[in-house]
Amino acid sequence: MSFEAEITVSKRSSGFRAAMERWNWLDGEKRRLEHQIARRRERIARWRADLDNAGQKAITYDKDRVQGGQPYTMEDYVADTLERIERTEREISMLQHQYDEICDQIQDIEDMVSMLRQEHQTVVRMYYRDRAPWHAIEAHTNYSRSRIYEILHELTSWVDGTLWSAERR
Repeated sequence: MSFEAEITVSKRSSGFRAAMERWNWLDGEKRRLEHQIARRRERIARWRADLDNAGQKAITYDKDRVQGGQPYTMEDYVADTLERIERTEREISMLQHQYDEICDQIQDIEDMVSMLRQEHQTVVRMYYRDRAPWHAIEAHTNYSRSRIYEILHELTSWVDGTLWSAERR
């Protein structure tokens, strides 16, 4: 193995390890984005319902914006609400794009993990994605801590070997 090939394999396997380390964060980020998108959709639904009832709210919104200023008319209210809806829909579009990127990254990780043996998948998911404590992994898998370390080491060796053989082709 040449020095250059060793560096490439090392970078790729450390990239794999870095992806595994980010797995938990990506899951949390996915949940955060889901929550933000849902909240913004709820706001839009509420604003649209307010627009449907706009004629009934005329008295509430027919007040001065600032004392001595222009009256805040129903047309102003409708225009402001439509602007808020449009701005929020743009925010949802940006958040949805981020969400899709994170889902793609998670799917890539899931695809890599699915290539492992079942016992390795369980350990890897609990260790990297779930950040389960050692005693929980030991109890769930009936493996000792040293066996869990061994599985994680085997995983790294397997990734290194797979990438090395792919590099040689």
